[in-house]
Amino acid sequence: MKTIRTSWLALAAGATAEAALCGLVAMFGRFGPCGPGNAIAGITFLTHLPGFLVAESVLPQASWLQLPVTVVVTAALFSVTAFVVISAVRRFNA
Repeated sequence: MKTIRTSWLALAAGATAEAALCGLVAMFGRFGPCGPGNAIAGITFLTHLPGFLVAESVLPQASWLQLPVTVVVTAALFSVTAFVVISAVRRFNA
């Protein structure tokens, strides 16, 4: 049986985690005038904070690309985390 490469598996896991997080915030998230209105929106804000910082430093202020850059950076961070975890598990079990 052919095994899936670790990089492709990590990429799929990162994209799935980001899609699930964006779906949760779209369904249940609330934002008030001063920030997140519930726990799901707060967790989403904290996980996307590195993406916000990268988008603010790379793009001009009030650019329409800030949201896509934030989502891509967060998905990449999830993918890197998944790669480290999957590599460790595969080495432990092999």
